[in-house]
Amino acid sequence: MIKFVFFLLMGNLALAQTVSTFLDDPAVDVDDGLVFDNDGNLYGSNFAGDTVYQISPAGVATPFVSGFTNPNGLAFDTNGDFFVVDWGAGEVVKFDNGGNLLETYNVGPTPSGLIATPTGTVIYTDTNDDSIKEIATDGTITTLFTGTPLNAPVGLAYDENDVLYVGNFVGREVYRFTGSDMEYVATVPDGGAATNNFLGFIAYADGNLYGTNFGGHQIYKINPEAVDDVTLFSGGDQGSADGDISVATFSFPNGIIYNPSQDALYVSEFSGVGNIRRIDGILSIGENEISLDAFIAPNPVGDRLNFSLPNDRSAIHSVSIYTISGALVTVHTDLSTNSIDVAHLVQGMYFAEIASVENKTSVQAFIKN
Repeated sequence: MIKFVFFLLMGNLALAQTVSTFLDDPAVDVDDGLVFDNDGNLYGSNFAGDTVYQISPAGVATPFVSGFTNPNGLAFDTNGDFFVVDWGAGEVVKFDNGGNLLETYNVGPTPSGLIATPTGTVIYTDTNDDSIKEIATDGTITTLFTGTPLNAPVGLAYDENDVLYVGNFVGREVYRFTGSDMEYVATVPDGGAATNNFLGFIAYADGNLYGTNFGGHQIYKINPEAVDDVTLFSGGDQGSADGDISVATFSFPNGIIYNPSQDALYVSEFSGVGNIRRIDGILSIGENEISLDAFIAPNPVGDRLNFSLPNDRSAIHSVSIYTISGALVTVHTDLSTNSIDVAHLVQGMYFAEIASVENKTSVQAFIKN
């Protein structure tokens, strides 16, 4: 009977995508670029102020570096050095991971977005001359592309194959950069926004791009393998309601970043308050084919849930536990052993999502005694 119930639930499971407020601090305004470090700390810039904040995994914000005119895009390079775009000062500023100043690059008026490349350099967008430019490790600046069809580019995102995507702030178009040309992907709808109708930042997760239309208070999902395959992911009316993505509301969503170890998107809001919102369950397990062979035991379980794979366990980046209704309970990223602690769970049925670094997943149902 239990096996039949497991099969029925697995055949219809679509884990809920839910929105929560990760940062709600009246003394902190994070309204622009976002980036994670290797320790799971989130960094967010206050474009309307002068500070970049470090936000701990528990959601506690402290000033990290300050003194900017309009801090914008953020990135950590492969050495762990921290880069900040100062839009108002026309600079890209480099710090070590402790916040100590290393270098200031005077790049000219209105740089904006920023992303680290797989080769150790960083790329920034320039809204003054509609370009993307690269800062080499020796400080040399090279223009990679300039002019039409770019129009005040801001958003930058890499897919799993290190293909770069660029989003236009004005016009809301998204392009794939081939290394010599821009290939059109999609235009994010205006969302009915009469003013401030712009595409903020973009992020890549689970084979899709996600972009913010902060004037429309919306987040859109973009299929990069098609042309103009865009769907409304969440939002619409201005607000701060948490809950399922179908009812959640945002207030001028702007920065966006994906954390694969948590399977969560983080969104900053250019609202004057500067909350950070978190969207869990991006992989939409149950809607896609389960492609990772994984097993759990014992089942039912008491204190420790063991998992095994037919291949190297180092390929797994997280084990997430969900309730029967699809609510995320906890995410385990310390996989130094082949088991996780479930003693804290109350009795009942749960789902364990085992996710690999290649975004392959397996969902296994289990009962907690």
